[in-house]
Amino acid sequence: MAGYWPIALGACLGLLLGCAGPLERGERLYRQGDLAGARQAWRAVPPADRAYPEVQKRLEVVEEEFERALLRYEKQAAFFESEKRLAESILYYRLAYKLDGSRAGLLDSAHKLSLREAEQAAVDRLR
Repeated sequence: MAGYWPIALGACLGLLLGCAGPLERGERLYRQGDLAGARQAWRAVPPADRAYPEVQKRLEVVEEEFERALLRYEKQAAFFESEKRLAESILYYRLAYKLDGSRAGLLDSAHKLSLREAEQAAVDRLR
């Protein structure tokens, strides 16, 4: 009988965590560094939900943080590209794309830089 306690305790804990509200789910994702996941969780809260006002406040803060991070990644990518540091530029374009997959231009930029970097490496090998 004693062997069942850990299983029962784990099941109860799983049920409690599964019952977390939308605010808590978004906070957990946010603490894990998943800004996009937190935004998605909070955007799904309907206006009729009792947590809606608090979720909207939190969402507003995270939206601003999200936009700042996206802008920072794009600026860093452009800076490294201007310095001919293509690998770093590609990294920041990909980070920006990971935050906002709807901006296909970011992925296109990373792809073009990858091709340019490969061409440069081929030229360097011929020298």
